[in-house]
Amino acid sequence: MIALVDCNNFYANCERLFRPDLRGKPVVVLSNNDGCVVSQSDEAKAMGVPMGAPFHEIRDLVRRRGIAVFSSNYALYGDLSTRVIQVLRVHAPYLETYSIDESFVDIAGIPDPAAWGRLVRSEILRQVGLPVCVGIGRTRTLSKVANRVAKKFKERTGGVHLLDTPEREEKAMRWLALEDVWGVGTASARKLALCGARTAWDMASMPQGLVRRTLGVVGERTWQELRGVPAQGLCEEEPVRRSLRTTRSFESPLTELAAVEEAVATFATRTARKLRERSLCAGALSVYLRSDRFSGERFHESRTAGFAVATGDAREVVGMALRLVRGMFREGSPVKKAGVEAWDLVPAGAVQGHLFDAVDRPRQASLQRAVDGLVRRWGSDVLELAVQGGGKSWSTRQEHRSRRYTTDWNDLLVVDMDRSHRMAPAAG
Repeated sequence: MIALVDCNNFYANCERLFRPDLRGKPVVVLSNNDGCVVSQSDEAKAMGVPMGAPFHEIRDLVRRRGIAVFSSNYALYGDLSTRVIQVLRVHAPYLETYSIDESFVDIAGIPDPAAWGRLVRSEILRQVGLPVCVGIGRTRTLSKVANRVAKKFKERTGGVHLLDTPEREEKAMRWLALEDVWGVGTASARKLALCGARTAWDMASMPQGLVRRTLGVVGERTWQELRGVPAQGLCEEEPVRRSLRTTRSFESPLTELAAVEEAVATFATRTARKLRERSLCAGALSVYLRSDRFSGERFHESRTAGFAVATGDAREVVGMALRLVRGMFREGSPVKKAGVEAWDLVPAGAVQGHLFDAVDRPRQASLQRAVDGLVRRWGSDVLELAVQGGGKSWSTRQEHRSRRYTTDWNDLLVVDMDRSHRMAPAAG
């Protein structure tokens, strides 16, 4: 059996974890630059706030209904996600972290899967403070179906649903709309609708050849999993990456080369840091600049260049990124989005040297380790390359960001002990 442990309304509940005054109240979390809704509490959903809604379109509703609004706080969300996974590993040695709020768990051999699900749910709530739902089925896709049922009918299921018989599987799949099946989506659902399929059960009942002709090999795998045949096992290790990137949209378009250089240098630094965190080096680097697609002047420039020796050193990566930017920047053209992507990744211990390499690699690596140590101890902004600038006028807009309660000493909660004692309920 495979279990899917999924945090409920993850970003919104991360925000409410440190704001008990918001329990039971509507909460929404916005995307980068406070653009659109990426997470809502159940109360906000009930008020008609749709996922992906542009914030400027719901601003009046937010004000009228007293909806709490937060900018994305990825440092907080990432840390709480790690804590959830740490609890899971105590109760399940084999798991695949599918996303920041979802993990598949192999629970083969556990005599009572439903009891296991209730235990995990209560432990995550007790130790981390976040509510989760658990769906259990014979395949990853069926566990997704079970999780949908657990979320939709929380009062009846207690947040845990087990598909352990053909009858339960059929009942759940007859209830689930086809476009809500993991891996199907709206476009594929329209194709299957032409064949008379409306629910997950309809798809599972279709002939295999018809599914393959309609949706290809990927759709056929989903069909197999709905029928209880695993198409893929759990992947405990992070898959080998072919590239790493850092991209951002700017609140206002950048028209000066200096500002674009600052932004690209910062993105290149972060990309290099990602490489080192994974013990990887890049053999090539790409940089792109893009205008606002809604503006009058539209352009999308991209350039790529290779390193003589694959590297993860921030100075080398930034230097290459800046050379690429200077070669394609158009003076006066507004840049709305920029990105840096590292390619041809190789393990740091398997880098091919170059006969005429003039760089003192051991000394460069020693300096980079010292810088990384300072950053880990004091934060990412404690030491930067001069070209990254200081003002960061192009930085992502985060007018509603909460504090980084668990990752920044300056943002720790301050508790008034005298007041807390006065407010404590009497014993008994």
